[in-house]
Amino acid sequence: LGNSTASAPTFTFSKALTPVVTSISPAIGGTAGGTHVTVSGVNFGQSISGFSVTIDGTACAIIADTFTDSQFVCRTNPHRTTRSARVIVQRTGQGASLGFQSSLYQYIDRWSSRFTWGGSPPPVEGESVYIGKGQTVLLDTSTPVLKLVLIEGGSLIFDDSQDLHFNAEYVFLDKGATLQVGTPSQPFQH
Repeated sequence: LGNSTASAPTFTFSKALTPVVTSISPAIGGTAGGTHVTVSGVNFGQSISGFSVTIDGTACAIIADTFTDSQFVCRTNPHRTTRSARVIVQRTGQGASLGFQSSLYQYIDRWSSRFTWGGSPPPVEGESVYIGKGQTVLLDTSTPVLKLVLIEGGSLIFDDSQDLHFNAEYVFLDKGATLQVGTPSQPFQH
């Protein structure tokens, strides 16, 4: 009041100080966590002090002896849902990373993981399976003959790194479901 003045806070952006993620590998991993993700880019700095990595809000623990200014490896933690999200790197005092389409990581449920089935083993012969809206399951192992597989708004994606056999008496896809066995740009090879 009276003679006082207020000045707006200043902010300076320097691209040279901003971490940039240019690629990640692998780009998919299980919701149970434990996937080692190699993150490549620029401006990560010389030390992991004050540095953090998250994928959809879930921490990815940096493996200290892999850290350089342009690359590091982090280990994913368990994540509550399947979805694609950007890998975000952040350094205290420098802000969050710039990321591109190449920095998207997809959390999926692996068919072979007990985590996918609520702590129980994967389905056995004669059982039925339900993959609901928002759930993405990677078929990473051959199945016994299942009674029914109902995919309702979710996705079942075949892992193309191995030969697989998907066996079911009935398969129903409903309400935006996806059954992906390769893509036009990357046909299934096994």
